[in-house]
Amino acid sequence: MRFPGAAEPEYRTMVVVDVCGAGRDDLARARAEKAMERVVRRAFRAAGVGWWRVVVPDGGHGMVVLVPAKVSKVDLRDALIPALLRELRLHNARNPPIRLRMAVCAGEVRRHRLRWLADDLSAAFRVLQADVACQDLAVIVSDVVYRAVARHGVRAVDYQPVHRSTTSDDVPRPARTASRPGS
Repeated sequence: MRFPGAAEPEYRTMVVVDVCGAGRDDLARARAEKAMERVVRRAFRAAGVGWWRVVVPDGGHGMVVLVPAKVSKVDLRDALIPALLRELRLHNARNPPIRLRMAVCAGEVRRHRLRWLADDLSAAFRVLQADVACQDLAVIVSDVVYRAVARHGVRAVDYQPVHRSTTSDDVPRPARTASRPGS
């Protein structure tokens, strides 16, 4: 069945980032979000993923980065997470500190007019709501990403199950959080 007005689905890795406790007023939130965007852009560049290769639709208060399938999820695990932590620590050493949560999911998305749509993308936003302590950087991966790449990592990252409800019909979907990303 065709989806009226939408392009064909594309497989993407979805990286969704938001700021933990961004502030009590609009100005503090705007500053934190601008800092988040700068840190994320620098981390992608440092990880060797050109910003021109990704799609960054409006994510509201957070940031959504749709990474093409040609970019390996292993590269994201091994290069992006440490680069993001490094850039975040550099920022926090010189500026008012921010703390980030990052969810990594994968699946089919499709462009529909000015938006990107997918159950997997909606799930990526809900993954951010997992009950995890927000340190400098909390990394949460979907069960799909965990089974495909995260559990095979050689770095000292422990992924622990987290409990969350991810759908409007309250069907739980497994997710994992990295307890020591990029240490």
